[in-house]
Amino acid sequence: MKIGSRQYKAVIFSGGVLLLVLLFYPFATESLWWRQALNSGHTFFFFVLSFALYNQVKNIPKFSERRVAICITIFFCLFLGAAIELIQGYFYDVLQREGSIDDFYNDIYGMVSGLALAAVRRQEIVRQKLLFGLIGAFFLMLGSYSL
Repeated sequence: MKIGSRQYKAVIFSGGVLLLVLLFYPFATESLWWRQALNSGHTFFFFVLSFALYNQVKNIPKFSERRVAICITIFFCLFLGAAIELIQGYFYDVLQREGSIDDFYNDIYGMVSGLALAAVRRQEIVRQKLLFGLIGAFFLMLGSYSL
């Protein structure tokens, strides 16, 4: 059974909403390992977000040029990452989550690795695929370094 475009978008949207809710959910963070695992969630969320957003924006005829799609993806991810950290810091009493520059760095690492994965799909030469794959893996590991 082949998944249609509508079903694909519904799964991506549902997963994105779930991950976004989890970014604001107050988890018990008594354990340092658990706290670091939650902070790494920023990296994985922005990895998925940037990859999916880039592929969706690229399919819009007005933004089909690769550079425009990359700029839109970067702007949206940076804006969302900053907004999440500001909201977490401002509503600390309610959310029990604190805003952190380290989380924002993790957001950036995830965004770069997602865009690198999108670049792997575009490349035709194996050496370039390997290069972009290694860049993506490096930033993904950098964002989850504390685990």
